[in-house]
Amino acid sequence: MLSTPVLTGLTSAEADKARQQYGVNQLADNESQTGWRLVVEVVSEPMFILLAVASLLYVLLGQWQEGIVLGVAMILVAGISVFQSVRSDRALQALRQLTQPTISVLRDGTLTDLPVENLVVGDVVRLIEGQTVPADGMLLQANDCSVDEAILTGESVPVTKTIADTDRFFAGTLLTSGSAYVRVDAVGDGTELGKLGRSLQTIEVEKTPLQLQISRFVQRMAFVGFGAFALVWGINFAQSGNWATSLLLGLTIAMSVLPE
Repeated sequence: MLSTPVLTGLTSAEADKARQQYGVNQLADNESQTGWRLVVEVVSEPMFILLAVASLLYVLLGQWQEGIVLGVAMILVAGISVFQSVRSDRALQALRQLTQPTISVLRDGTLTDLPVENLVVGDVVRLIEGQTVPADGMLLQANDCSVDEAILTGESVPVTKTIADTDRFFAGTLLTSGSAYVRVDAVGDGTELGKLGRSLQTIEVEKTPLQLQISRFVQRMAFVGFGAFALVWGINFAQSGNWATSLLLGLTIAMSVLPE
C-alpha cells in the first residue's frame, strides 16, 4: 500500500493561482454549429439550392400556388434541421456535465475527490487500476503500475511505470494495474492529447460520397436546364422575335428537366 506523508499537494489558494496561470483541465470543444453558421450550411446544400430554383421558376411561370407551397416546405424542412441540430448540441453538453468524472487529489493536505476539470498544474493526484489519466504529469510513487498508452502511441501492450525511470503519465491513457501518485505538469490543451486534438482540428472535413453525388447531380441538372432554356429561347426568338414569349417558353422547358 502506498504511503503519502512525504507527498504535498497544493492549497486552495495555490490551486486558484495555478488555474489563472495555466487554465482549466478541459479540452477545447469544436465550435458548435449554431446560429447563422448552421443556417448557412443548410441553405448552401446543393439540393436546397435546386429546390429554391424550382420554386422561383414556378413563380416566374405564374404558378404561384406551387411555388409558395414548395418554398414553405423548404423553409419548414430547413427549420426542423436547424432546430434538431441545436437541440442535439445542447443535450450533448448537458450529458457531458452529468457524466463528468472525479479524481482523488491532494488539496490542503487531504485526499479529496474533485471533478477532473478542476485539476491544475502542480496538483498531486492518486490513480488506481481502471482509471483514465486526467492530465499529463510526472510519476511520484508507484505500486506495480502499468499503463495502456494505445490512444497516443498505438501500442497495445501496457507500459510499466517505475520511479527509477522518472516516467511520465499522459492524459487519456488508462491505468491497467496497480496504483500511482502523479504530480500534474500540463492540463487541458497543454497535454499531449490536447495537442493531438488541435492538430486533428486543422484537417479539412471532406464531404460524404452521397453529398458529392448530389452535388454532381445538381450541377448536371443545372447545365442541362440552362442549355435547354438557351436553345429553346434562341430558336423561338429567332422565329417570332417576341422575347417575352420566348423567355416564358424557355423557362417552361427548363422547368420540365428539374425533378419534381
